Amino acid sequence: MNLADMKAARQVSWIFFDMIENCQHFKNAGVLFVKKDTLRNLNILSNSDRIWRAIRVDISLPTKDLQNIPRNILQNVEFASFFSEVGFENNPPFPSPSMIEILKSTPKISTLQLDIEVFKMSLRVVLNHNDVRNNLKSLKRLEIVYPKSCTGYKNHTFKVSSRNRLDVVFSENLNLLTTFLDNLESFCMTKVEFGSLSSICIREGVVMLLQKNRNTLQEIAVHLAVWESTKLVGLKIPRLTSLTATTRRQGQETLERFFIDHPSLEELDIAVKKDFKRSLFNVIRERSPNLRKLHLKAKKFVGFFSIGRGAEWSFLSEMTRLRDFQLSRPHCKDPKWELYGNGVEILEMLPQNQLERLGFRGIGDKKCGFWTTRLIIGDRVVFLEPELELPYKLEVLRGFRNLKRLSFNRCPDAVDDDVMRFIVSEMTSLEELEVSHCSRLTNAGIAGVSEEGSDSIRNLKGG
Repeated sequence: MNLADMKAARQVSWIFFDMIENCQHFKNAGVLFVKKDTLRNLNILSNSDRIWRAIRVDISLPTKDLQNIPRNILQNVEFASFFSEVGFENNPPFPSPSMIEILKSTPKISTLQLDIEVFKMSLRVVLNHNDVRNNLKSLKRLEIVYPKSCTGYKNHTFKVSSRNRLDVVFSENLNLLTTFLDNLESFCMTKVEFGSLSSICIREGVVMLLQKNRNTLQEIAVHLAVWESTKLVGLKIPRLTSLTATTRRQGQETLERFFIDHPSLEELDIAVKKDFKRSLFNVIRERSPNLRKLHLKAKKFVGFFSIGRGAEWSFLSEMTRLRDFQLSRPHCKDPKWELYGNGVEILEMLPQNQLERLGFRGIGDKKCGFWTTRLIIGDRVVFLEPELELPYKLEVLRGFRNLKRLSFNRCPDAVDDDVMRFIVSEMTSLEELEVSHCSRLTNAGIAGVSEEGSDSIRNLKGG
């Protein structure tokens, strides 16, 4: 059995554990992922501290399975994830004591993940426990994430009401963590909206956590009201290389100042709730030569249209370090959305050969498609030029031979059967392909993938 076969076997049956146990190649590479439904079986992993490089446990609260976790498992846990299976109203006011037992027995823990349902419980007893604090002081990554029961988590915002002081409890938990966490390299909090009375306390709590860990942080993901805090202006995080942010219009000025203060940023994932302002766009453009990753999402770009074009994308050609580019437009009924830009212009500007990941979402419709260029004067489209012919489309795509992931999600005319045939036969490095909601792609085009497609494509998403 090769390594891939053993991993697959390990997922489907405990019987295969003995096969893997003495495999030298697997000892240094394996990461044991313990899900909630397998806790009761862990007593058979008697030698796990000798085999697994890292152990991740995924614990639902409350749990009764703690007694089934061997101590040698807990001593080697590096990633602990806690989530709640039911809503707050049906949970006890405090988390299960098992949370303390787990965290005080995991001296090697480096990543802690808590879903919002857990973070809405008062964690005072847990976070004031001396052994828990001592272990968490070495934490490198803290994640506050969506509940596992929440669908559409990538595109929606989780709302915490002020009912039962839940948002106040959230703020208290955040402040408790801030008192002893000062060595974080990564802090990620999902998009959350809070009751108006405590949103200020929570956003200031996030800023305090960033300030406390400013000398070690390399990655942050913070959203919405946080960028409306004036205390972020002037905050310097010298080692920061990766930033994920969602902001409303009133937070864009703070975000601009933050970019200016952090010239070392290499990865940007920026989503704006409505209009992307020209000043913010210009700051990103000025910083672009240093970027390896650039993801932008907005309903429209405003304030910088000139004769002949919409948004100005020429700076993309100068991004010599760029490896990952994604442009997303959420559903928008604005009839002037075509001022956003068009797909072919962006493809021509990108540094094609060096890209490994490329994604578009929501670019083009039946009237003004992905492959249609147009003349823009002021804030209106004067006329549309005919759609590009197939040979030119393929010539543009031919430059992206080194892509590992390509997505044309909700770009109706971007991919038809001919383009699909070219992608799967010529882009031989491609491992992931998404063509969801590409309305010109027929069943025949999808069917042809299995006959003519590259063997390297492991993940194809359509629909």
